[in-house]
Amino acid sequence: DSSAPADAPAAPDTPETHRYGETVTVASSPQVDGYDFYWHADGVELQNGSFEMPGEDVVLTGTFIRRTDTPYTVVYYANKIGSDTEYEVLSTESMTGTTGAEAVATVRTLTGMTWDEAATASMGRASGVITGDGSLTLSLYYKRDTYHVNYKLEGAAGAGTEVPGGTEGYVHTYGETVKIQPDLPDDEDQNLSFDGWSVKTVSVRNNSFTMPAFDVVIVGSYTQYSGIRYKVEHYLESETPGVYETAPAKT
Repeated sequence: DSSAPADAPAAPDTPETHRYGETVTVASSPQVDGYDFYWHADGVELQNGSFEMPGEDVVLTGTFIRRTDTPYTVVYYANKIGSDTEYEVLSTESMTGTTGAEAVATVRTLTGMTWDEAATASMGRASGVITGDGSLTLSLYYKRDTYHVNYKLEGAAGAGTEVPGGTEGYVHTYGETVKIQPDLPDDEDQNLSFDGWSVKTVSVRNNSFTMPAFDVVIVGSYTQYSGIRYKVEHYLESETPGVYETAPAKT
């Protein structure tokens, strides 16, 4: 009937003749991906694919029913760190729906990323008709957001000292590995010793951290010391007696 999908096989078109009371076996149900099928006829009861021939002609009608558990796939992409044109898969979701119905991918809120509608339109698709064979794949593209890393000095000591990145700071992409800038030099003229950089809002490992979805402030400070500073260097004697290494072994 009119419910048949475009790729359904044709129904048998040759009439059959059967005697009254005979057990008639109906044709096997066609198999079409994404559809269920059943035969039915007025005035007879089908059981296990057969019926008893009544005292009148029988017209069998086949009906295709769209399955509601047909699979399709949604893939989420994001641009690779350091590139605006190369993308990587963030996640893949297996979904189900009704064959022939339109599926619309959910634009999810992803930390540190923004849905790129233009990229989705040019390289993917946010909606489509669910095909019976489960081949429909929807693809959504996201762009990683950028955030600032700023350095600043706390305390009066070292006021006016230039910090890395100046007042503008640095711009980094979400998920990027950020290396903390080298320590500022001591100011021996002002008797200032730099204490190093510290940051409390991210976890630092090997002097680096992963850029979060917020701006990061890295703080440094100087300590005012009194007296005259001096340095003691320890040199090791080489294998030749009386000859010492050119670089200090300990300072």
